[in-house]
Amino acid sequence: MLTHIYMMLSNEKLVDTSSLSSQFINEPRTFTPAQKLPVSVLLNHKDGVYSTDSNPSDPGLAEKNVLSWMGTMLEKFLTVPAVEFQTLLRASPPLSQAKNDGRREAYRYAKFGKYVMRSQLDCHDPRLPGTGIFDIKTRAALPIRLDLMNWEENSGYLIRHLQGTLESFEKEYYDLIRSAFLKYSFQARIGNMDGVFVTYHNTARIFGFQYVPLEEMDQRLYGNSNVGQVVFERCLHLLEIINSEVIKHFPGKTVSCLWDSVPKNGMLRVWVEPIDSKQRKHIVEIEVHAVNYLGSQVVSGWAISQQGPKKPWKVHYKLLVSSDSYEVIRRRQQASRLRQFMYWNLPAGVSEEDIQRHWGSINYGGPASKSPKAPLNPKLFRKPDKRIDALRTLAKKGKLETDRLALEHAGKRNIVWGQPGETASPYDSSDATSSKVEWGT
Repeated sequence: MLTHIYMMLSNEKLVDTSSLSSQFINEPRTFTPAQKLPVSVLLNHKDGVYSTDSNPSDPGLAEKNVLSWMGTMLEKFLTVPAVEFQTLLRASPPLSQAKNDGRREAYRYAKFGKYVMRSQLDCHDPRLPGTGIFDIKTRAALPIRLDLMNWEENSGYLIRHLQGTLESFEKEYYDLIRSAFLKYSFQARIGNMDGVFVTYHNTARIFGFQYVPLEEMDQRLYGNSNVGQVVFERCLHLLEIINSEVIKHFPGKTVSCLWDSVPKNGMLRVWVEPIDSKQRKHIVEIEVHAVNYLGSQVVSGWAISQQGPKKPWKVHYKLLVSSDSYEVIRRRQQASRLRQFMYWNLPAGVSEEDIQRHWGSINYGGPASKSPKAPLNPKLFRKPDKRIDALRTLAKKGKLETDRLALEHAGKRNIVWGQPGETASPYDSSDATSSKVEWGT
């Protein structure tokens, strides 16, 4: 919701990629299409209080997303000792009740107006400024994200270079700016965090880590590291106003809301309907229009980074409730709902005729089921285009390279630099410039 409000306010302002190499000068600076997909939420009513929850059109789709499971697994991998992590693997015996970690997750709560927000806290390091709290983010490499159902083959893709438009950390960082920094920055502010710790991987191996402070995300998003907090507060203020309007139409009811922004027009639509089956024919369409001012001058959303004490940023808004017929409103809602999902590519070796069987065999949370719970819509899949084919070719080459190096270095000692508490070193201890290493087979 906050993302769509920002898109409306900023007229989809371009991100700042000036810190990247010249290879990205002509690359798009817009947000990725996934950032602009319509989003469904539930406003759950209980005892006079509303809570906000996601409302996916098909909850089963998330279970087929390997990255949802990888994110949870890698967070544990990065935050618990190796011996403890081994006990959490599916191949290990089930933990007894006594050995289960009964500690509750850590959260930080923030209040804004009538809203109370919660953010899970991952890590703390006293060397960081401010609170020292930061979030762990796991980031799959390019072909995994674009070709998710073919992730096993794509896990051969390598990050080989610092810079470049393919197989580089720079490419992954560029995609982070356009597809994740906005969400990361909102989450960090809710949790009063200093930044995020990004882990780059291909599901088979970890390539490296990058700590991104909140100020850096603001600079990349807005072109000015000083306006992020103001943007966050403006978005929250409008969120409260819009949802206050939403609940007026169905007081005391749990409602489903579909949010869809039209950034170029400075407009946002919200379709609201109760989940009560007795009111299925009731639907309300709310249009939100916003105009930006710097001082007394009307400006495009692209100019919000120029705000300051002499040019305070103000937002004038209006909420309109559509008087169109139920059928017209429903058609607009359905058109928006159709854009909620981005198509998957058929995995390598799986035909359109075989996809139903393949889909039913995907299960990352327990024993594989023999058949899917519900028929799969074949329209969700398409044949890979030339770009996806090229990425698959790179992944295959990367896998061959990885296998070749593994064979070449088989039996050789591994070197791990900079580990705390190490005692073994191949260098003379009198060499003050040498780093200690850990030797193993």
